[in-house]
Amino acid sequence: GEALPLVDILAKVRRELGSEIVAVSFERKHDRWLYEFKVVEPGGRLVEVYVDAATGRVLKREAD
Repeated sequence: GEALPLVDILAKVRRELGSEIVAVSFERKHDRWLYEFKVVEPGGRLVEVYVDAATGRVLKREAD
């Protein structure tokens, strides 16, 4: 009950990610579950995108 299934999260954020997903991890940080997606942007840059697993909201994007 603390996290949505990955398939539901992907349905919500795939357009927002806008890039090719190359890795996914699931971890607990600061008392919440997060999905961490590693994506390759069209220009070739690797970016980490953190998504709240309970809501599907993108929390942060950072270059790797």
